[in-house]
Amino acid sequence: MMSTPSPVNFTANCTKHDDFKYPLYSTVFSIVFIIGLITNVVAIYIFTCSLKLRNETTTYMMNLVVSDLLFVFTLPLRVFYFINVNWPFGAPLCKISVSLFYTNMYGSILFLTCISVDRFLAIVHPFRSRMLRTKRNARIVCAAVWVLVLSGSLPTGFMLNSTTSNKKDNNTFCFENFSSNQWKSHLSKVVIFIETVGFFIPLLL
Repeated sequence: MMSTPSPVNFTANCTKHDDFKYPLYSTVFSIVFIIGLITNVVAIYIFTCSLKLRNETTTYMMNLVVSDLLFVFTLPLRVFYFINVNWPFGAPLCKISVSLFYTNMYGSILFLTCISVDRFLAIVHPFRSRMLRTKRNARIVCAAVWVLVLSGSLPTGFMLNSTTSNKKDNNTFCFENFSSNQWKSHLSKVVIFIETVGFFIPLLL
């Protein structure tokens, strides 16, 4: 009688082939850096020099631009990493890069949500929302968004061991291959928090 191989054997023999991501990410991040830098610098020029009207909407949009630029400035480091498959810049810069990645991701979502809510109030309740839709209140909301986003992104980057070393190739990896202990102790809780605040609440709004 022929014996069938155990599913465990199949799992043990599986090999991970993800080397394609390095040239893919380096290409995509290079394009994003060029386009993101140009468009956001132009946006800053328009908001600060050309646009005479300053209201709550421009306050949200200016904070959105700052959030994008913080991430864009880290992209050359990420491009270098994915081209060379090695992170020579040390653990602190890796942690900063990771933190700014999440800061931009969830900051952009929340600032776009603020703009959407502001436009909704301006169109549907133009008179009743006059007292709410002020530049002062917009600054308060933006400050709250930054505090909320940083409280989720900074622990992700700085509390976790974001760099790992490959002794065989003498390479250092940044923001890859988190251990199961990190997922159980810290990362899973942080992910639940930022997913709830960064995705589900804006989706409901």
